[in-house]
Amino acid sequence: MNILDVAESARVMPVARNGVGGDPEAFTLDATRGIDMPKSDHRVAQLDRSIAQLDRSIESRLTNYESARRHLPEVAAYVRVQRTLMADHHPEGGRWGALCLADHDPMMPWPCDGVRKFDSPTAYYD
Repeated sequence: MNILDVAESARVMPVARNGVGGDPEAFTLDATRGIDMPKSDHRVAQLDRSIAQLDRSIESRLTNYESARRHLPEVAAYVRVQRTLMADHHPEGGRWGALCLADHDPMMPWPCDGVRKFDSPTAYYD
């Protein structure tokens, strides 16, 4: 499972609601912000190449960290949490510089400090 799979499954859940006149209207429940967005889609549909490259870099770091420390029982849980956190930190609309979808106060452009930390080689030292 890669970061984008986690982002898709953990953050966005489609739900159906009754619209005007009983016609079902498509809603997207954005789990990170807890709001319904009628007829909109905040999923990362198409990533910029630079975003995909950064995702691959982070995924590679996590995979290397996990494989080098698989003898430690807590490593799998740590990596799972890191991937879930990374899934929350993606740009709205899949565009570099767009707002990060994680819960930042104030909202930050992507890549945010969290993403920069995930891609830092020193983040995976013990």
